[in-house]
Amino acid sequence: MNNFTNKIKILKKSRNKQIKKLSKLLDLLVATEWDMVTKSYEQNDKIGLSASKSVAESSKNVQTAISQLILADFSEIEKNEKNIDKEKNIQQLKKVVLSKSK
Repeated sequence: MNNFTNKIKILKKSRNKQIKKLSKLLDLLVATEWDMVTKSYEQNDKIGLSASKSVAESSKNVQTAISQLILADFSEIEKNEKNIDKEKNIQQLKKVVLSKSK
């Protein structure tokens, strides 16, 4: 269990770095979107508004990426840990059986 906890901590640390980078990108996208919308309304530019919708879609995708990084699927790590533990037990049993048969 301690090994599992360590793996989660390492994974969390790595993901936090990625989340920080994506958050900076999201901030830039949001600022750009506001700027585009403001200027497009001032100039009555429909193409600019359409382009700002594309930036909004990009922001949405970055938000989804951040959410997926936060939503950690630790069940997969736990399954791998259990499989490793089972393999270790089987190897130990093999050694006992083989040593008795000799």
